[in-house]
Amino acid sequence: MSSASKTNQQKRKRVVLSIDDKLAVCDMVKSKVSKVDIMEKFGIARRTLNDICKVEDSLRQFKESKKERGTSSKLAKIKSMKTGSYQELDTAFYVWFQQKREEGNPVTGPILMEKAQEFFERLYPESSKSFTASQGFQQKFCQRFGIKQLAICGEKLSGNSEAAECFVNEFKTMVEGFSYDQLFNADETGLYYKLLPKRTLSSKHNEPIGAKKPKERVTINACANAAGTIKLPLLMIGKAKKP
Repeated sequence: MSSASKTNQQKRKRVVLSIDDKLAVCDMVKSKVSKVDIMEKFGIARRTLNDICKVEDSLRQFKESKKERGTSSKLAKIKSMKTGSYQELDTAFYVWFQQKREEGNPVTGPILMEKAQEFFERLYPESSKSFTASQGFQQKFCQRFGIKQLAICGEKLSGNSEAAECFVNEFKTMVEGFSYDQLFNADETGLYYKLLPKRTLSSKHNEPIGAKKPKERVTINACANAAGTIKLPLLMIGKAKKP
């Protein structure tokens, strides 16, 4: 028996491709690349190659859904189109989450778990399976839908968007005939000049120890033109000794 025959008789090592690799296989088949070359490149059998091509539409829909949620970068590691155990719960719960964030309402981990439990009881009132909205559920749900914990910044929700749009149009009319060198903007900000950085590099031998944050503050006024060619000296407003 030849060495080639022995090799063919050896048990093939099981290879599970990622979603990105499976889509790459489909693209190569469409480009009329030899199936033998594709099989050798990815280390898969002909049957596996054919099975991948059969579910190409599902793979692309899965990738599109991940792209909409901002998690398409993980497709290089994901190897199956597995979803949550309760698909209806995931879909309804994510819609609720989106609505709350669009309204500007903060959603914390405890709120997420409490609402998940409430949604499950509404959607599956006769379910014999027990369900607990634990931290594990929260973590996996957030991973599936690309949800991250971020700090709430800015004051956008407090602003009047309609008035802002009107001002933009009025401002364009006001500055007609002026160059960027002639347009200046000034704004004030607070400076806590004794405040130290919040983070530090530290080894395991010296634990970072904090201290009370100093509250000494002055007001700084900055002014520059739109072109950035002229920047006026900072104007500082301190505190009087006897206010």
